[in-house]
Amino acid sequence: GLTTKEVYLKSETDLKILERLIENFLRELPSPQKDTKILGVYRDKENTVYVDFSKDFASAQDARGEYFLVKAFYKTLGENFEWIKDIKILVESKEIETVAGHFSCEALLKEVDEN
Repeated sequence: GLTTKEVYLKSETDLKILERLIENFLRELPSPQKDTKILGVYRDKENTVYVDFSKDFASAQDARGEYFLVKAFYKTLGENFEWIKDIKILVESKEIETVAGHFSCEALLKEVDEN
């Protein structure tokens, strides 16, 4: 009924705010990550957020750069949206295990959650 509809509308607003936050996050990055386009932001009923980026997000970088990029991304989303239970990074609509080959995205997300 009415409650469900209100929650649905709220989640649409949440996703727009979330997308704006991600756009601001990307703007602060060095090139080529700065040129990343957001291809989509989705949320499932378990409050897992899927963020689909263009291939620029996964541009080759050293381990340190990858570590701070992914960790900062998770921290930014997690601290601003308490309802998020899990975050999945997609590149060109494919779920990825690692952004640049050095760290597991899942492991970095767990590390952020523990702090």
